Amino acid sequence: WDRLVNDQGHPLLNKAIQAQLAPGSVFKIIMATAGLQEGIAQDMHVNCNGGKVFYGRFFKCWVAAEHRTHGVVDITKAIYQSCDVFFYTLAERLGIARIAKWATLLGLGQKTDIDLPQEASGVMPSEEWKIRNFKQKWYPGETISVGIGQGAVAVTPVHLARALGGIAMGGVLHRPHVACPEELAKYGRHIAASDSPEEVRIPLDEQNWDIITDAMAEVVNPGGTAPSAHLQGIDFAGKTGSSQTISNAGKKLLSGALAKQYRDNGWFVGFTPRRNPDIVVAVLVQQGEHGYLAARLCAQVIRVFVEKQRHRDVKMAQAAPGMERVPLASPAVLAALREGEEGLVPRVERRQIEAELRQAARGPAGSRLSASRRRPHNEQRTTSNRQPATNDNAFEMAGFWSSDAAGEKDELHATRFRVPLHARPATLAAALPARR
Repeated sequence: WDRLVNDQGHPLLNKAIQAQLAPGSVFKIIMATAGLQEGIAQDMHVNCNGGKVFYGRFFKCWVAAEHRTHGVVDITKAIYQSCDVFFYTLAERLGIARIAKWATLLGLGQKTDIDLPQEASGVMPSEEWKIRNFKQKWYPGETISVGIGQGAVAVTPVHLARALGGIAMGGVLHRPHVACPEELAKYGRHIAASDSPEEVRIPLDEQNWDIITDAMAEVVNPGGTAPSAHLQGIDFAGKTGSSQTISNAGKKLLSGALAKQYRDNGWFVGFTPRRNPDIVVAVLVQQGEHGYLAARLCAQVIRVFVEKQRHRDVKMAQAAPGMERVPLASPAVLAALREGEEGLVPRVERRQIEAELRQAARGPAGSRLSASRRRPHNEQRTTSNRQPATNDNAFEMAGFWSSDAAGEKDELHATRFRVPLHARPATLAAALPARR
C-alpha cells in the first residue's frame, strides 16, 4: 500500500478525470474558436521570428529551439504549425476576459459530469478567479502564457476530448458517459439522476467551423506538427500539444533523473472525420515531451476504430440480396475507385489488379478488408471485387454504399462495375461505374 501511495506515477489517480494538467498547445483550438467568433483572428497575419516581446518580456516560439521561424502566419497556418507567436498576439488582443468566456462555454474549469465519482473541475483562470483565490490582481503578462495553454490553465483529458469534440461537432457538446444510458435501461439499470444537460450548444459560425477543422486536418499532413500520424484514406484531424510541468528557469537548475521527472507532457486530441466525428480520442503521455508521439498513439486507436466500422458496414452490405458471396475488395483496387469519386477516372496498374484478383480467388483467407472513406452528404461506399469475368480483359466488381435518409436509419444500396483491362503493355485499368 505504501508503494502505491508513494508511487510518483500516481497509479491510484484516475488520470482521465482527475489529472489536472496544463493543456499546452491543444488549448490553441479554444483560442482559435474565441478569436474567430469574436471577429479578430480572420484577418490576423503575424510575423513569427522565433519570439516576440510582450509587456517588456520576450516570449519564445517553440521553433526557436530548432533555430528556425514560422515567417508570416495566418490562423490556418498557426493551427497546423502551432505557432506560439500568433497565439501570444491573439491572446493579447482578446484579453483574459474573452478567453475565459469561450473556454468556460467549452466546458473548461468545471466538471463534465461524466458518470464517474470524484471528477476534477480543472482551472480556467480569469481576473475574478485570481482575486477570489489569491486576493491579487491579474497581470496582462499572464494572459500571454494562457494563450498557449500554460500559466494557471489546468484540464483533464476528458475536458479536452469534450471541448474539441464539441468544436468538431459544430458547437454541440455532449455529456460524456462510460455506459450508454439507453443500453443500461434494457437491463433495468439507470445512471444516477443529474441536473446536467446531455447536450450543450454554443454559437459557432459555419465558416469558422470549417477554418478550424480544415486546419486541424492539416496537422497530420506534411507541414503539420504530426505528419508521422497521417492515416492514408482516413479523414483524420487533431491538435498536438507539449505542456511544461516546470518553468524554463527551473529546468535549467535540474539534471539527471530529476530533469527527466519534469519533462514536458505530450498531448494529442484527434477525431474522424474532421467534421461531425464518429469518435474523439484524447491522449496524454506524461513526460512524453512531444505531442507528435501522442498523435501516433491516437492514430492507432482511430485506425482500428475505422477498420472495424468499415468491416461492419461491409458485412451488412454483403447481407443484401444477391450479394452474399461477393468477396471483399483489396485496398489498392478500392483506392483507385475512391480517387475517381469526384468525377476522375480511377486507374491502377493491370499487374497489380491481376495479382489481387488471383489473391481473392484463393478464397476467404486471401480476401482483404476494403478501405472506404466518408463521401459528401453523409454517404459512404465500400466496394468488393469478384472473380474475373469470362473475358480475360475485364472483370466485374460489386459495390455497396450506405446513405443517411434524413436522419433515418442508413439505407443500403448496391450496384456492379465493369472494369476493362487494356491490352497494351504497362497500361492502366479504368474502373467505371455502370450506375450510381
